[in-house]
Amino acid sequence: MSKKGLSLLLFLLCLLLSTSTLYAGKTLYLAQDGVGTDINLNKYLSTGTIELTSSGLAGTLSVQPGPAPLPYPSAKIWEKAIEQLGSTGNTCDGIQFVNGNLWVVNKKSLVLWKIRIPQASLRLASEFDRDLTMSLWVDWNQDKKWGKNERMIGLPINIHQYFPTSQDYVEVQYLSYFWVPSDASFYRTAQGGSSGVANASKRLWVRCALSYDDPDLSPEGEYLFGEVEDYEVAYYNQKDKDLKAQQ
Repeated sequence: MSKKGLSLLLFLLCLLLSTSTLYAGKTLYLAQDGVGTDINLNKYLSTGTIELTSSGLAGTLSVQPGPAPLPYPSAKIWEKAIEQLGSTGNTCDGIQFVNGNLWVVNKKSLVLWKIRIPQASLRLASEFDRDLTMSLWVDWNQDKKWGKNERMIGLPINIHQYFPTSQDYVEVQYLSYFWVPSDASFYRTAQGGSSGVANASKRLWVRCALSYDDPDLSPEGEYLFGEVEDYEVAYYNQKDKDLKAQQ
């Protein structure tokens, strides 16, 4: 290879390396108080690996991405690109139900939020003086809407200490939980049967929302910043498993 060709190759290599450095990101692993009783908290905060303890409930994830169908109300976000759930604001990719297919009454359900802050190098710490709020509703009674008493998570987080930054983006992976309620409507009996045995599988629509400077977020309406994602969660609960085993 000629000296000119070698010089061009080295120039392109340097350009590639500088570009990859320019667009490097940073991932923060944060968790809600109380999560440490269900997972190895130190391992999660250092590596992002979720390792359930003996008190945790392992399960295979089973969800159908939204949006929730009519007559569920829609929600509009005006500036989705500023703070968003997941790597893109166009798909449902920001929420993971860690033990979503094994919800147990009066037990915790673990929910992992992946929050992306694009163009983090252009953001100022002063912009995060107010909180990001994570909200989650579950349509327990399946009436095609989310009531005030069905808001399972309303959790503010403040990450202003991480800004300004030289990173191109910041991703926050926040592990949270909610308590599965002991509402009787949580159990639906099999149709046409005389035994009254609950259906082995349940499907519920869940709405998850990320908002900035809006702690009183409702599950419907218009919001300035953030993103809303819907998921249909299929799961077994412990009562169903016990009844099924007796059949």
